Amino acid sequence: MAETVRPGIIHFCTKYDDLSDQFLSHHDWQMLGTFHRFLKYFDTATGRTQGYHATVDRVLPTMEYILEQLEAGKKEFTGDEIMGPCINAAWGKIIKYYDITDRSTTYTASVVLNPTQKWQAFSELQWSDEWITAARKQVGSLWEKEYKKKEPDALPGSIGIAADLELTDFDIWMESKRERVLDEDEYARYCSSQRIDLRKGVSFDARKWWSETSRRLEYPNLSKMALDLLSIPAMSASPERLFSTAKLTVTDRRNRLSPQGIEALECLKSWYKIGRLGDNMEFTQPGMQ
Repeated sequence: MAETVRPGIIHFCTKYDDLSDQFLSHHDWQMLGTFHRFLKYFDTATGRTQGYHATVDRVLPTMEYILEQLEAGKKEFTGDEIMGPCINAAWGKIIKYYDITDRSTTYTASVVLNPTQKWQAFSELQWSDEWITAARKQVGSLWEKEYKKKEPDALPGSIGIAADLELTDFDIWMESKRERVLDEDEYARYCSSQRIDLRKGVSFDARKWWSETSRRLEYPNLSKMALDLLSIPAMSASPERLFSTAKLTVTDRRNRLSPQGIEALECLKSWYKIGRLGDNMEFTQPGMQ
């Protein structure tokens, strides 16, 4: 960046005598280049964690990426009077928020429930075995207490058998095979399965993967847990904007709207903006026929 704009700035400053005291030295340009190099790391992290497709499973790897760059910067600029304090301040801030993520199992569980990462991601990030062991217990506890024994949601448009249709021996045999698989612990079965290996440059949507009917049949309760966690955005900017737009809905003349009605309207506005509403989409508010 500095080398790109440098000729133009030098030409502008030399053109006007009253700007001579603003002329940047060679050292100044070097400092600008260094600042730009480190700011690019933060720009990359911001781009990775913003937008509709950026979910909470990206938080820990992205923070690890920033932390690694700052750790390298601390070694590179040891004793530097300008860059040293800047990098140390940034490092202290990222460590503060990194430690806060330990208060919620959501961050760890969301990484595990991304089939391209799973528990192997933490080993690749060189996290300690002690931390991984404790995290495994926390995620396992969340699964056991909140999701394992819950009745899975009915699948829209799932295939069923009419009550008056007589089952054949083959149907009964197939159902017994399916029940035997579902009796196994879904979470343990998922963790032991092979991780999806993406080729370079291939994008992957974990929510779409878990939303597939075949996946929800294979993991009826675990898919509910995955979709609950992977529906959380990595940044709070989008939910904050959604709350801000609610004041355009709840005006003085609409002050008797119910909470359910406001929620439905805000969901529709949000879905419309991201192109999730189709021409044939049906919407029924809970409790209404």
